[in-house]
Amino acid sequence: ISEDLLPRTGRGDTVVQVQCVTCHHGQPRPRTLASVLLDEKIQNGVEASVAEYRRLRQKYYGRSVYDFGEFTLLSMARMLRADGEEDAELRILELNLEQFPESYMTYSQMASHWEARGDTSQALASYEEALRLSGFSWFAQQLERLRGTGSEQ
Repeated sequence: ISEDLLPRTGRGDTVVQVQCVTCHHGQPRPRTLASVLLDEKIQNGVEASVAEYRRLRQKYYGRSVYDFGEFTLLSMARMLRADGEEDAELRILELNLEQFPESYMTYSQMASHWEARGDTSQALASYEEALRLSGFSWFAQQLERLRGTGSEQ
């Protein structure tokens, strides 16, 4: 790649070089954290997936093997919801809050989860926390809508 492909893009220089670590990051088979966790969930259930997250985080955090950032588990939760796996979605969102307790986006996604399940009180609590953490007026609008005090759109 460094010798043949990069020069064709105009980036074949000594500054930009592709090496095994570029993709593999020390793994024999490069995969995203979400794909590893989803496979574990499919094979052994959501709690096994949570345990695998904890194991991988303990072993690899700070080593650029996997992305342990806030968005990885949020993305995984969205995939689970799209597959109709609402209980697993909630468990992964809870795991994300353990790692990122100030994540307004996780609270927002939880609010959406609770709203879809018809649990208005949990949705309200989640939107309130998202509003508190972010200050974004959109969350205030969602609170008004759920409380029936806002204009319907």
